[in-house]
Amino acid sequence: MSRVVKITMEVDEAELKEFLDDHYGYDEEDDKEYSDEEIEIAIKDEIGCLI
Repeated sequence: MSRVVKITMEVDEAELKEFLDDHYGYDEEDDKEYSDEEIEIAIKDEIGCLI
């Protein structure tokens, strides 16, 4: 059974960038911009609910 839950979070932008860089394997110096989809995938993957 699948359930859709929407979550709204307020996060520090620098901490989010560090998390995403770690998740996707980029160096901080790469200055990568992440799409909303990339952010969503990384968070779902981290909490273990990527379908």
